[in-house]
Amino acid sequence: MLTTMIASGYYETSVACPPELYGGGGGGATEFYTEFCFGIQDMNGIGAPHPCTVHGPATVRMVSNNSSPPIPMPVQVPPGHMVQQIVDETGTLRHVILSPQPPMAVSMGPPPNFGPGPAPSTGPPTNPPFYTYHPAYTHPVSAQYHPHGPLPPPPPPHHMTHQLHSHGPSPHPHLHQHQGSPPPTLHPLLHLDDRAQRQYNKMKRKLDARQRENQAVCHTSTPTSPKKQNGIKKYKDRNTSTSGLDESDRSQEDDEEARALTELLSNVCAPQVSQLTARSAFLQWKPPNMYSDSGENKYSEYDIQESEFVYEVLISDRGKEGKYRVVHSLGGLEYILKDLKPAKEYHVCIQALLDDLRGQPSDVAMFKTLSCEPDPPSPPKLVNRTKTSLTLKWNTVADNGSKLTAFVLESDESKGGSHFQEIFSGIQKQYRVIKLTLSTLYRFRLAAVNEMGKSGYSEVVSYSTSGSVPSQPSPPQLKEAFINRLHLEWEERPNDDSYTLQMDDALSGHGFLPVFDGPENNYLTCGLLRNTEYFFRLRANNEEGSSLWSETVVYRTLPEKPDPPSRPLLKGRAHSTSFKVSWDPPKDTGGADIMSYTLQMDSGNGFEDRCVRQDNEYNCERLLPGQLYRFRVSCTGPGGCSGFSEVGTISTVPVCPGQCSPPRLHGKAKAISVHLKWGPPEKDGGSPVTEYEVNVTNPDSSSRLAYRGRETECVVAGLLPGKNYQFRVRAYNKVGDGEWSDPLNVTSKPGPPSPPNEPQVTCKSPHVVVVSWEEPNCNGAPITEYRLETVQKDSDFSQTHSLSGLTHDVKGLSPATHYCFRVQAVNSAGCSSFSPSVSLVTPPSFPAAIPSSTIRVTCEPYSLTLCWSAPNANGSDIVAYNIDLGDKHNPVSINGDICEHRIEGLPPETTFRIRIQAVNGVGVGPFSSLIKTSTKALPPLPPKLDCAVVSHNSLRLRWGEGRNVDLTQYTLEMETRNGCFVPIYQGTSLFYKVGKLSETTEYRFRIVASNDAGRGPHSEVYAFSTSKASPPITKVTRVMNVTETSAVVEWQAIRPFGDDRLLYQLQLLNSRNQENCLLYKGSATSFEIQDLEPKVEYTVRVSAIRECCDGTGCLVGSFGPSVTFVTLCKEVPKVEVTDEVSVSQSCENKQLTDQQWAVVILCGFTLFAVLVAVLIQNVIAYSKGTS
Repeated sequence: MLTTMIASGYYETSVACPPELYGGGGGGATEFYTEFCFGIQDMNGIGAPHPCTVHGPATVRMVSNNSSPPIPMPVQVPPGHMVQQIVDETGTLRHVILSPQPPMAVSMGPPPNFGPGPAPSTGPPTNPPFYTYHPAYTHPVSAQYHPHGPLPPPPPPHHMTHQLHSHGPSPHPHLHQHQGSPPPTLHPLLHLDDRAQRQYNKMKRKLDARQRENQAVCHTSTPTSPKKQNGIKKYKDRNTSTSGLDESDRSQEDDEEARALTELLSNVCAPQVSQLTARSAFLQWKPPNMYSDSGENKYSEYDIQESEFVYEVLISDRGKEGKYRVVHSLGGLEYILKDLKPAKEYHVCIQALLDDLRGQPSDVAMFKTLSCEPDPPSPPKLVNRTKTSLTLKWNTVADNGSKLTAFVLESDESKGGSHFQEIFSGIQKQYRVIKLTLSTLYRFRLAAVNEMGKSGYSEVVSYSTSGSVPSQPSPPQLKEAFINRLHLEWEERPNDDSYTLQMDDALSGHGFLPVFDGPENNYLTCGLLRNTEYFFRLRANNEEGSSLWSETVVYRTLPEKPDPPSRPLLKGRAHSTSFKVSWDPPKDTGGADIMSYTLQMDSGNGFEDRCVRQDNEYNCERLLPGQLYRFRVSCTGPGGCSGFSEVGTISTVPVCPGQCSPPRLHGKAKAISVHLKWGPPEKDGGSPVTEYEVNVTNPDSSSRLAYRGRETECVVAGLLPGKNYQFRVRAYNKVGDGEWSDPLNVTSKPGPPSPPNEPQVTCKSPHVVVVSWEEPNCNGAPITEYRLETVQKDSDFSQTHSLSGLTHDVKGLSPATHYCFRVQAVNSAGCSSFSPSVSLVTPPSFPAAIPSSTIRVTCEPYSLTLCWSAPNANGSDIVAYNIDLGDKHNPVSINGDICEHRIEGLPPETTFRIRIQAVNGVGVGPFSSLIKTSTKALPPLPPKLDCAVVSHNSLRLRWGEGRNVDLTQYTLEMETRNGCFVPIYQGTSLFYKVGKLSETTEYRFRIVASNDAGRGPHSEVYAFSTSKASPPITKVTRVMNVTETSAVVEWQAIRPFGDDRLLYQLQLLNSRNQENCLLYKGSATSFEIQDLEPKVEYTVRVSAIRECCDGTGCLVGSFGPSVTFVTLCKEVPKVEVTDEVSVSQSCENKQLTDQQWAVVILCGFTLFAVLVAVLIQNVIAYSKGTS
């Protein structure tokens, strides 16, 4: 155990132990176990050391940031340990620590016991022991040797077993020694130089001498090991007492028991191998046989159960005489071997264990795993690249028992994502990918293929094509500036792989130093000073090289927010409306000069900004006298605005009260008095108001005092009616009187005005009349408005105009209409009476426009019919109408007051833009709104009717050409027996099938077409006739009276066709010679077939023939379904001979069919193939045995 305290900086320390400390030496070498614990403490000694425990050989690296050479350090080791500090030629301080504390001993005998139960006893050793170390096992160390408490306990037994069988191929190194192999290699140590090697050999010799001395003392003073005394004899002690025996007899008895149990453990049969796959096999075995041939237990005196045996599975993949390794140790009788290599021959055996006794291995069982698909290959390597190509090369992979047939190379074509496309498939191990893009990254993966299938893909690798050296980049741009950081960004270009950013701090004087090197296009520079300039430049890099440095740019960090200024104070003497405020600058300005100060003042409504200035004083003016003011100030710098200072208070000097607001009337002014009210002055001068005075100015400009007191209202009497008066008010406080208020002009109560004279009316146009009048007497109050009323004849006055002048234009009048007008004057006292009314008739005008909603149009193919409502004639009768049909058509004129007209001679399917205007004696009225309409199209002509398909009961008719693009409707009509045509189809299709017709009958048709324009004329009448019907299919009902040479065939009769005669024809097919012949033709429905061959398969079928009586010929129907029958075989004559002769004669007479010959040939070929396969298998097995 090593405890190292590092007190000055950090050092690179290498701690290593020689392999002899962990491996078994020869002869009487002492066993060692080493454990390291490091405690690291900072150079000031602050804080407790942090322990770091390492079990076994280890290397601990600590990097020093000091420039001084390494110096020896105080090292604390437990008693009995040795430590040597060595500084090698490279300047590395090394520690060699030797510990006499042994780890667990693993010999050729029993393995370590990690489970519950009695401790294992030691039997007679067959080989010298050696000691090993496994990372899954931690040897317990006494807590008195560890400065930080006891070490963690070893893992549980099941964890130990799992790790032993899952870490590498040989978790039991002692079995390798038993098989004649060297001890396993441990963790690789550092390479020692010559000086360290000499020091190590010197210390090793000292250690060997000390070990020999300790062994000599142990041999002279130590009695027999208690394990030797109590190890194996425990089995026999269960049933037999050994008291009274001396030491030599007890030792001899133990040796005999060990030999007997070893012989039992060696009686293990070879395992059985089953369920073979490419990477696993299932093993089963039987326990050692403890019974004789007579069934007697030969080991009953030891009281051993089969469940106490432990079995180790040993496997070799290098032949029967190769090295065996332990893959499992368990108490069961079966095990599944996993992680095997495909198509590999393995030899496996079983070794039985009982505590610390070990039997001989069983016989070897050989098996070979199956073949499978290849292992995933290694990623392809880049051999050469250009701007448009990449040359890739790869190594071969294990074929796993089946020859490789191809390598499959896939690429993502620089699209990214998980989509790959095959670009090469072949047995070659090199491929050149061409037609690539300059400076583009491509991803590749590889797979191998054999006869068993395709392997998994290799890891995805990325290679890029060559490019050019990057051009000079643009200088970095400032994205955002902070107090101690600058966030820079620059343009990202496709040919740049990485960027190098350098910064120059003028204050440090070191010049440009790199601060960033990576693929990102932005960087946040931290740890800068506030309000300081920094210089930056940028360089782009790719695989071809580096670009020139960009232009140098300079950016400045932001200053910090300053501290608040001092509390504002009064400077000099305060006045009634002004004083001067001053304050001191802040102690910390944030690294920059103060740009401005913001002074806020609170006059009772909260703090508000008063001024923003650069100096630290301010003259406050236009203040209220006798008012208390509160002030606070903040400063603003480049870094931001500071907080506010402490609040300061200053008061102004009081003065006389300010001017009161003008008095106001309370209610209406009366003829001889008025009631006045007023409010206090807005500014009391800093002192409360004590009283008020009211002054009255008469119409003759004389004045008098009307009121003096504390109230804010009074009644002023003694006024004249309808006269103008002025009223003013002022306030008093303890300083003096204030200014008079603005005057209030009040006129005593006036009367309504006199009625106006008769107004004068002049016609300006048929729709506008000018009305004027004279101003009447106002009667003490000015006239505020005039009211002009208008009315038509024989109606009441209703329309009112509120006017302020003496003339008005009345608009919107109707022509040739009688109107009356009158005027009324209004002032503050009321309204006057209406003036005398005056009447006027407006002149006539041209007619009004025809409403477009009243115009109706009826369209025909060659004409348009228009109807409309007559417009307002405006005092003159309408004499004509004008109809405009558009720019390309001549207008139409209609004389007289006629509201309907039909326009003839128009072309079909033509669009017209129609508008109408009326004409009277005054002039032409406006056109109506535009109406768009079109004449109708002509109805379509009927198409030609043709018959496409003719049958005995239907006719398929068609018409038209091509497709019906215009969706014309067609109506197909057929003539009935009474001579009338009735529709049988109506639609847009160009064909129709007429069904349910009679044969050889003539039918008459005609067709008519229609569309939106109407229904067209009928076509001419077309006549089509149906054909004659062929007879139906005739079925053979049965085949009867089948003999060796004849058979009777019957078939069904069909219904006759009028006077036409029906015949039947019978065909026969011989399956042996495949001949088809016509046997019968006639009107009968049965026929007897003669001259047939025995035991032959025949097929018969029948068809009907219609002989037309009109001499047009015969109609032959289709053959019906075939019927198959087999004739009977001949009877063999009975001959009284021996059995052998009869059998031979029957075999000679029997003839095989073609199917039977085919079966015989197939069976013979199969038997021959089996014999050849067995022969080849024997040859292969013999060749493998000889090799």
